[in-house]
Amino acid sequence: MLYVLYIGTQDKFQDVKEKVVKVLGDGGELLRDLDQEFAFACESFSIKLKKGGQAAVFASKDYDLDLSYQFWFDIYHYAKEWMNSLMKFIGGLMEVIEGDAIVFSNGDTPVLMRKKGIVVVVTTSYHFLNLDVDTQ
Repeated sequence: MLYVLYIGTQDKFQDVKEKVVKVLGDGGELLRDLDQEFAFACESFSIKLKKGGQAAVFASKDYDLDLSYQFWFDIYHYAKEWMNSLMKFIGGLMEVIEGDAIVFSNGDTPVLMRKKGIVVVVTTSYHFLNLDVDTQ
């Protein structure tokens, strides 16, 4: 299963990478660190961070959001608590990175959106307890 988080911020790529590492803490392994691509893995998923891209442009236009980064999550289904780990990580990112955001399941089904500081759960079929942000 694939999840995608698009988030809008004026932060530089290096600053966003540092925030990813901070939110993950000591529980991860660096896979790739390039100028415009960053990949990291933890027990429950791997993350590929990229600035911009057509998918971010399309999501921005489709949902009237200002999005500048894309996070691709490849889920390890054998991990017992993968959903809770994913939500905790996304919540941690949303605490340290301000701006619009949207999370897609399987790359095309929106499940969570933050617009102008308000977080809205788009679907109720997911566990958002570990997100640790106020939602509507």
